[in-house]
Amino acid sequence: MKKRLLLASDFDGTVGVGGQLEKDRAAIARFRAQGHLFGLVSGRNAAGLKEMRKKTDLPCDFLLSDNGSVCYLPKKGEKGQDPFAFEENSAHFDPFCGGKLLFYHAGAEELFFPLADFLLECGSQMVAVNDHNGAELLYLEEDGSLSVNLPRESWIARPFSQMSGLFERTEDAHAAAREGEKRFPGLVGLVSDCLDFLPRGRDKAVGILELAALLGVKEEDIFTVGDNFNDLAMLRAFRGFAVENAPKEVKMQAKEGEIPTLSHLIDLLLSKDCVNEKENRHE
Repeated sequence: MKKRLLLASDFDGTVGVGGQLEKDRAAIARFRAQGHLFGLVSGRNAAGLKEMRKKTDLPCDFLLSDNGSVCYLPKKGEKGQDPFAFEENSAHFDPFCGGKLLFYHAGAEELFFPLADFLLECGSQMVAVNDHNGAELLYLEEDGSLSVNLPRESWIARPFSQMSGLFERTEDAHAAAREGEKRFPGLVGLVSDCLDFLPRGRDKAVGILELAALLGVKEEDIFTVGDNFNDLAMLRAFRGFAVENAPKEVKMQAKEGEIPTLSHLIDLLLSKDCVNEKENRHE
């Protein structure tokens, strides 16, 4: 029986880099045509990731947002076979994101205000809070001047899949992540372009593993590709590749090393898949 592979790709800085979008899109289509599963896993919120997938016309079997805390399946009827069949009028259909909400993990409501205050104390230029629907920008500093997007008195405490801050220097974001994890043991801080705090025990690797279990895909058949620090968990945990524009520290920790682009990786996987299929026929 032919193996079904699962390829989870970061979006920003990984898909379509260097004018490669059409090549990546065509490669993804070939990959899925062979019965394999492809999806995006991102630090973006659910609505933002869905919108970017729509704009780029990327064929996907799943969308993992908020660094693995939220998982959606595209609605039935899109190109390719959906892993799960569901109808738009079913209880599982979410009209906001146009798909099935497979799982959603959230941090405790009582951490909402303390974490927002902590980010501001650390000098964050932004505070944004995510849930399974999307994101709400609470605070934004523009051009060095203070600009409150929503008055503090209108902020509403609630569980969140992710709360994010923005720092000018990566080292400041890493320092705030370490301090935040000490102050809030129930949360973990991940650094990419933003500093994202999400429920302890969640990251891209955990989200992918949870999804793979539901899809019946074995761990050894999971491949990942990314370009940033928040991708490290999945690049270490599975057969992970870093694209060539990734920082040196990320490339060094990717289990399978460096790959030029997403389309190169897919061509490699399909080439190996063809070899394995031929070998199986001769056994």
